Amino acid sequence: MHTSLRTPSDILKILLVDDEDVVLHATREYLKTCFSFDADIAASGSSALARLSENEYDAIIADYEMESMSGLDLLSAIRERGDDTPFIIFTGKGREKVVIEAFERGADGYVQKGGEIRSQFAELAQKVRAAVFSTRSARAVHEQDTRHRILFETMGQGVIYQNRDGTIIEANRKLQLLSSITRHDILNSLGGLLLFLDSIPRSDLSPVVRENLNRIEAYALTIQKQIEFTHDYQVLGLEKAIWQDLSRCFQKASDQFDTGRITVDEHLSGIEIFADPMLEKVIYNLIDNALRYGGPTLSKIFGYYRTDGEDLIWIIEDDGAGVAPEMKDQIMQRGVGCNTGFGLFLSAEILSITGMTITETGTEGEGARFEIRVPKGMFRLGTDQRTEERG
Repeated sequence: MHTSLRTPSDILKILLVDDEDVVLHATREYLKTCFSFDADIAASGSSALARLSENEYDAIIADYEMESMSGLDLLSAIRERGDDTPFIIFTGKGREKVVIEAFERGADGYVQKGGEIRSQFAELAQKVRAAVFSTRSARAVHEQDTRHRILFETMGQGVIYQNRDGTIIEANRKLQLLSSITRHDILNSLGGLLLFLDSIPRSDLSPVVRENLNRIEAYALTIQKQIEFTHDYQVLGLEKAIWQDLSRCFQKASDQFDTGRITVDEHLSGIEIFADPMLEKVIYNLIDNALRYGGPTLSKIFGYYRTDGEDLIWIIEDDGAGVAPEMKDQIMQRGVGCNTGFGLFLSAEILSITGMTITETGTEGEGARFEIRVPKGMFRLGTDQRTEERG
């Protein structure tokens, strides 16, 4: 395994894997002549694994379609060995599912075949160099962390590690632990405060005192929600994105509310979204937003979808008060709103992890309408799904 942190402009040693002999040799010559890559070749996945057992490479470039072992199967076999060598996969156009699966299995990049040859190989070279530099940097940091941890664990005295300008480096893990402990303690204290507030008999109190107690309780609840938000934001993006059934997520989120006379329904059956595991939180926040601000006219909250070119537009709308025009551009920002102002901001952050965007397009007085644009390759439709809007 490489340990030095060289720059990506060094001559890189590459393993090319392709079962088409002409393509394999032509690619090697092109990368050598134009980009100074030193490339070994393998005509199959098994040959590639054999070479990897004997040699170290800066990166691997593999075709997706190979007879005996596909590029994805080769990638899985390499990662199962504990080998983190950067892996770039070639795939033809219209193979978005392959791209997603490649990233799920640990690929570092992909390049689509076809198009103008110079630009294609320039993109390939750039992705190889970027992946190599990223991997070398991560390895160097990991090795440094390991050395520091061994040092800290074996020394009998307390140690603070600093770099040359005095900045503390070994802080992130301890700060995360401190954050978790502090959050737990604050929530426990708030829980006790709320219990005491709830136990105070208010019937004999003056209106002013009752109003002050209600305000104290409201402030305590706001602090509680803000502290809970810090946990959600801290874990955001730590888990890998996964395919999720949108209808099931909608139902799980809506089941957490007692909506009374307000109906909550969806036409999202058969749709899967590639998103952060906190996707359900997005739906929860949007339903919560409707229930809080929909007003007396609110009677239904509805989820459905339509397609727009190659994108999917997933919609959650209601028939309540709607959003004022001057608030539309600000509503997804942190701290904007009458409550904590974190819910919609967190929703936008969760969606952005896999390239989704959210905008409010409703009409004030007729209801709020949140449109979530899901880019091509980040959604799957069942075979019975039609392409027109379903509402």
